[in-house]
Amino acid sequence: MEHYWPSVPGGFWFLNAYAKLLEEIPKDRPVVWVEVGVFHGQSLAYLGVEVLNRNLPMTIHAVDNFAGWPGVAQGEELYESFLRNTKPIRDQMPYLAVNASTANPLGPGFSIHRLPSVDAARTFEDSSVDVVWLDADHTEAAVSADIAAWLPKVKPGGWLGGDDWAFSGVRKAVSQHFPKGYLLGEGERLGAPWPYWLVKVEA
Repeated sequence: MEHYWPSVPGGFWFLNAYAKLLEEIPKDRPVVWVEVGVFHGQSLAYLGVEVLNRNLPMTIHAVDNFAGWPGVAQGEELYESFLRNTKPIRDQMPYLAVNASTANPLGPGFSIHRLPSVDAARTFEDSSVDVVWLDADHTEAAVSADIAAWLPKVKPGGWLGGDDWAFSGVRKAVSQHFPKGYLLGEGERLGAPWPYWLVKVEA
């Protein structure tokens, strides 16, 4: 399938991070990937095409309450936009039950959790997810709550990360939760550096 993500609205500033994670994830077993804060679906359009083209047995979980924020699409308008923009990949990925342990060993799957981040995290078992990407509310309190909610869900050897390191709330929350360190990767936004952050969960 040809990539179509550039035609989708959004702010996919972390393609380098997703490319890195696609290389890092296991290739010999089903993988569970969670994106928290999916907006119009631009980054998941990229991820889904990569999963299909590589024939990866991955379950993609899209988590968002689709509330949006002032000045952008909100509520049903945003949700319907997300559905339209992800339809090409969802048509080729069976819907899987809302349970992170339900990974399809025969091929990819796609599930949508229309919930606030912390509420969605409660539907996943601990140590059941390979990748969690946080790109929702960027206030310090929200990012801290997201990290606390999702970190236990990541398998040993899995990855937790997020976008928009330039936001002070993101920097403060990540630094407080991971004082021993984290990886900062190169992203780009409108021609300017826009780092992302990653933590590999210790085995």
